[in-house]
Order: sequence, then C-alpha cells, then structure tokens
Amino acid sequence: MGLRRLLVPAASLALSAGLLAHVRLVHPSNGKPLFWSNPGNVGIVIQDAGSDDISDASDETALRMAIEDWNASSGTTAELVEDASPASQARTDWMSSNLHLIFFDESNSSGYFPPGASGIVALTPVWFFASGSISDADVIFNGKYHDFTTSQVPGRFDVRDVATHELGHLLGLDHSPWAGATMYPFVDPAVLLQRSLSADEEHGLRDAYPSGSFGQITGTIARATGGSKVAGAHVVARDAMGRTASSILTNTSGNFTIRGLDPGTYTVYAVPLGDGSNTGSDAPVDDSNLTSWLTIQTDFQPGIYAQSATITGANTVAMGTLEVEKDIQLNLGRESDRFPVRVASGASTTVLLRGAGLDAQATLTASDPDLLVGSPLWFGTQVSFQVTVPPGEPSGHVDLTVANSQGELSILPAALEITPPSPTVSSVVPVTGAAGGGTFVTLTGTNFNAGARIVIGDQIYTDGVAGTAVTGPSSIQLTTLPTLGGTHDVVVIDATGVEGRKAGAFQVLSIPTIASVFPAAGDVLGGTEVVLGGQDFQPGGAVRIDGVDQGPVTYESSTRLRFTTQPGTLGSQVLEVENPDGGLASGTFAYSAQSDPSIASVNPTSGKKVGGETITVAGANFTASSQVFFDVDPDTGAGGATATSVTFVDASTLTVVTPAFAAQGAKNVCVLDGNTGQAAVLGGAFLVVSSGGGGGGGCSVVPLDEPQSTHEVLAGAWWLTLVLLVLALRARWPSPRAA
Repeated sequence: MGLRRLLVPAASLALSAGLLAHVRLVHPSNGKPLFWSNPGNVGIVIQDAGSDDISDASDETALRMAIEDWNASSGTTAELVEDASPASQARTDWMSSNLHLIFFDESNSSGYFPPGASGIVALTPVWFFASGSISDADVIFNGKYHDFTTSQVPGRFDVRDVATHELGHLLGLDHSPWAGATMYPFVDPAVLLQRSLSADEEHGLRDAYPSGSFGQITGTIARATGGSKVAGAHVVARDAMGRTASSILTNTSGNFTIRGLDPGTYTVYAVPLGDGSNTGSDAPVDDSNLTSWLTIQTDFQPGIYAQSATITGANTVAMGTLEVEKDIQLNLGRESDRFPVRVASGASTTVLLRGAGLDAQATLTASDPDLLVGSPLWFGTQVSFQVTVPPGEPSGHVDLTVANSQGELSILPAALEITPPSPTVSSVVPVTGAAGGGTFVTLTGTNFNAGARIVIGDQIYTDGVAGTAVTGPSSIQLTTLPTLGGTHDVVVIDATGVEGRKAGAFQVLSIPTIASVFPAAGDVLGGTEVVLGGQDFQPGGAVRIDGVDQGPVTYESSTRLRFTTQPGTLGSQVLEVENPDGGLASGTFAYSAQSDPSIASVNPTSGKKVGGETITVAGANFTASSQVFFDVDPDTGAGGATATSVTFVDASTLTVVTPAFAAQGAKNVCVLDGNTGQAAVLGGAFLVVSSGGGGGGGCSVVPLDEPQSTHEVLAGAWWLTLVLLVLALRARWPSPRAA
C-alpha cells in the first residue's frame, strides 16, 4: 500500500475530509475515512522550543490543556498520550513516523510557510495508507507569519483555541459546518470558545472510535421536485432542549447515519452548505472549506422532519426520506461574522449577523425556547437583535432560524453558544510559594464552577483532582505542584473556555533549605570559614547571621555554599540564606569567645587499618574538650571514625589513639571542640595502610536534626498536518483555521 499525505487548512480548510460521519477526514481518492489503528494510544509530543511570542512557558500549558480537552470526551476509545520526556521534547525530526509533534515553525523550516502563506495559521500534515490508516500526523503553528498568545493579547491567536482545532484533525476529523464548533474552519483572535469541544466533536470521536453502545438515526434527503437525492446535505440532530447535538453530511446517495447518540428525543433537519457565491445558500461554511472527495450539493432550502426521533439506548431510528424544496435567496450567517456568538447566562447580549434576504417581514427564533430573542432590526443583508439568557441556563449550542413571509426557512446550526458568566479572580492567598510546590493556596472571586481548571505558571490544576477543589462559586483551594520560578498570572478557566485572570498574582520562589552548617560555631571576632549544605541554593544569594550580611558567598552548587564569617554577637544566632528571588531559609550558627582551632600536622602521618596506634596532632587553640575524628566529610563534618582516646597536652598538642578503619587510603582529620562546636579539618592528613575493623563517628556534633522551616519573604504577582488557513484577515480578524 502506498503512503499518502494529506494537508488540512484550519482557517479555510485544506485537507480532504470524509463525509461519512460528523465530517471525518477521508482518503481523497477512495473516500475511506482516516483513522488511527490504535486510537487508545496516539502519542503526542510538545516541542520544548515553544513560541517566540511567549516567554513564560504558558504555551506548553495551553497545548497540554488542548490535549486534555480531547481526552475528556466520553464514549470513545481515542486518547492522546503525551510523551513529556526531555529527550522527546527536544526532537525536531517531526517527519519521523514515530514522532507526532506539536511545534511552532518560526522560520519556515517545515517548508509549509513560504512567502504568501500568511493565510495559514497552523496546519496538520497527515500521512496515511490506502486503507485510511494513519501512519503519522503533526501539528505545526505558523510562527513565521502569525503571533500567538495565552493571555488574550489583542490581534494574536489563542494557542489553546488553535491547538484544540488542529488536534481534531490529527485525530481524523474534518472541518465542521457548525458555526459554534471547535472544528469550524475559521479562527478569530477575539474568540476563545473554540477551546472547548462542541457536542459534534464528541459525537465525531464516538463515530470514529466508539466505546460502548449508542443510538443512531438514519434517513435520506431528496428533492421534492424530481426526487433526486441530495449529496453533501448537512443533516443535524437537535435535542429536546433545543440544543444542537450532532450532525453529518449525506453520502452520494443522499443517505445519512448520525451515530453516537445518547438517549433522548431529537428533531432532525437538513440545511445546505454555502456555495461561495454570496447568494441564497451561502452559509459561513462552504464546500471549499471541507476536504470532501464528493460533490457537495447546495441547491436546496432547509427542511425539517415532521416526526421526531427517540433514542432509548442502542436503537436505530429510521426517519425515512425528507423532501426539500428548491433553493431560495434567504440565508443567515457569513464567514465574516464572529462565530460562535457567545451569550452568557443571566445576561442580555446584542448580536449583529450578516446574510441575504433579511427583510422586515422575516422572523427570527432560537431553537432553545428558554432564550428570549428581542425584536430584530432588519437591514436586508444584516440583522441586529438582543438575546437574553435566563440565569443558570446550562451551557451548549443553540440554532438560529430565519423565516420569511412565505414560510421559507434558513437555519444557522450552533450559531449561539451559551456559557456561564466569566470567572473573576479577586485575591490569591498567599501570594508566594516554593518552586518545589506544597503551598496551600486559596483563590477568591466570582463565577467559579465545577470542573474549572486553574493555571499557575506551567501547572494545570483541575477541580476534583489531587486536592484541587472548587469549594463554592467564590472560592477555590489547591496545593501547588513544582512550578517554574517567577511571577505568574492566576487563571481560572471554565469548562466552556471562558476565563478570568489576576495578573501577576502569584510569585514562585526558589525557596532553599539548609541541611547542614559546618562548623556549627565560630570565633566571635569572625574569620571562620563555613560550608552550608542543602537544596535549591542559587548563584548570587546572600547569607546573614543575626541580620548581619556575611559578605561574599561562594556558590559551589545548588546544594553547597561557602562563606567566611563577619564579627558577631556571642551565643546562638539565626543564620539565613536568601536566594536572589527572595526565597529564604533559616538555620542556626553560634559565636564563641574562644578562637577557632586549627590543625598544622599529624605525626606519624600513616598507620594501620586495625588502629590502636598513638599519634600527635599539632595545631592551635585546642582545649580539654577537643575531640578527634578521622575520614569525616570536610564540608559537613559528618561520617568517619572517632578516635579511641584523646589526651589534651596543651593548646597546640593532642595525643590521639587511632580507631579501626573500614578501608585504606588518605583520611581527613577533624578536631572538634565538644563544648562550642568549633572545628577544623586537615584534608588527607593521615594515610591508612593495612587491614582492620571499623568505627563510626562524626566531627559535626552540633548538627541540625532536620532542615529548618522556610518562610516567605516577598509578595508577588502572576500567568494545527492538516493545514490551518486564514482565508482573509479582515478588520475584525476573522480568519480561516488550519486543518
């Protein structure tokens, strides 16, 4: 079987799509639907280079949410499985069949965006066999000619909106004739609602990759005059609430089967797609927007089955033949309109739509009777009207129907999308947290709904998952995960895709921890070299003891700092390490009135592994409380073996009996004052040359039992190949999507 490649544009459609169900992508030669042979494990990788337009890694978060949106579909085996390994995310060989990559092409390295390709927002190349089996697919954003955003920057395309559309192509779906569908062919920087899937996309996945049993509706569309069958008619099922539920295009024989339906009662109707002529049947989506392998006929007017279809389980309802009349010069909706039109529950929205044959004798109704449509103002090619949605109205899509004085109809499927009011975020407490996560955060605001997702930096929190909870319409609680450092927006995103954000509301600090201070004490006059062990130290940090800056700090690693003490105050004092971003850790350090010990030499310099030999340690500032250890860690004073006995001769001399050693080799020698915690280490001062037993000990006798608690010190702030095309960039920015 030969391998073929298909490209689908999102803005104006570029890839051939099948017309078998919910508008599937099809083989352009034989009409077979495209499909993944293992739909439950479709690998996907987000390239780590990201978008040049976004610096806070939120593009990766937006792409990940788009993946989650498709995976949340019910009744289907399809699942996108992300490979987030650094090795995979670093790959650029997107044409490899074992890599399905999402990436931003900033320089036309893919070859898909030559001069003149500004109409393409993104694209999804799909490789497949004659059977329709997909071998490879990738999502490519046109970063060369377009700018992208995750924070609604005006004039830029929303990353998640575009990605959700393109991933639909990757899964095998074509563009949708629904004005409010995610797979609608046009993308608009000012519209975010195509972030969330419509019922048509979910039914499309059920049709392509079903899991479980569902109902279906069959029938035929034919002309009332002559009886010829209509190919490519858009057949739509509307549920008992008047919500747009599912759709399909008829085949060459005018037949259709709408699959994947849940129990309920449905109204079924047929409408023509646009013909691109700006006349009668020029709906927003026309045949050029689909990758169809058959001729789509548009020369008829909408028709509605007189009877309804009742799905009780996995039954099939045969509707018979719907006869449609000849075409008329009446239409509502143009590609230049901004779809879907959002109408929020509990609010009134003024809507302006374009069309043809819109005169003062016409009437306008919404398919959901709960919606109040005010008296329309007709202008021949435009209509203005107000839609009022009752409070608490469930989310979903609603059709608009225009009827002229002769009773002829034009239906615009899924023209309106009902959403809840947008969330608002008024406060975030606390305003800082550790990069390692674990900070309990409370968000207050308005219009928080079950199923909401919260984005802070590079992390997504979902209501009901891992401790995240929408506790009420004005409160959300979560515990932070390890998060990219910096100041981030806090964004609450409703299941419909509408969002509210508080800019700069949460600062992620690289809060260090202190695990060891060695030595634990030093001369009150200063000059003691101290090594700090711990985690998450940063270059350029500061060390303070009793509030006094200790001067230059040597950064050796994220787990090791070194500095020399300044003069201080006698007794135990608070030691603080502060990273440049304000993350703070605290421990203790003691100042002593006596001078720090020092080691000059060990004599003899070698001895047997079995120990028991007497040696002399020479140096300065020894005391009767001096202890001696061998083979300790020079940076922490931990480990090693304790001398069998120590005799204080004078301040410069100690007589020591060596312990048994676990291994041969050069050993560090440490002298520790047991009373003060002051210590000195002479590296490799004693060589063990023969066999014997072993002992244990440790020079650091004033260790921290555990890392000291950290605290916050700064308040802060926050947050498609088939081809995606932009058919035209108008002043209002509607543009074709990539396929």
